Formats: sequence, structure tokens, C-alpha cells
Amino acid sequence: MAAAHGLELGVGCGSCVTGDYRNALACAVFGTPLAEYTLATLDIGDDTDYSDLSVIEGFNALVSFQPTNNVARCAQAAP
Repeated sequence: MAAAHGLELGVGCGSCVTGDYRNALACAVFGTPLAEYTLATLDIGDDTDYSDLSVIEGFNALVSFQPTNNVARCAQAAP
């Protein structure tokens, strides 16, 4: 199952902003599936936080890291 964002169904075909793999809403496309990997490591002992967002073979859902407390003046990590 994949996430879909901005889904619009029309006559015969539909499309969406994300999750619409090669314009095939039914995902009847052969090949490597899309994958996203997110990782956050918080305060590993030296008061440093790390975040990683890896996109493998494209993406199917919007992902972002954003601090809830901006004490360290951190910025949003993705759109």
C-alpha cells in the first residue's frame, strides 16, 4: 500500500501528486518499488541531533523533519 496525496479521479484515468507511480493508480507497473527511509538520532551525548531522509528510486509520500521547539534555531529539513 502506498500513500497518495492530491488524488484527482477523472473519466477513465486519474492522477495524484504523490503515490501515482508512473501515472498508474492501480500500481500495475513492473520494476523496483519506491522507497523512503527516515531516521532521527536525538542527543547522542554531545548535544548534537542528526536527521536523515533518504529517497530510493523516487518517492511516494511527502516527508519532512521540523523542530517543535526552536531553541536551537533549527530549520525544517524538507519542504
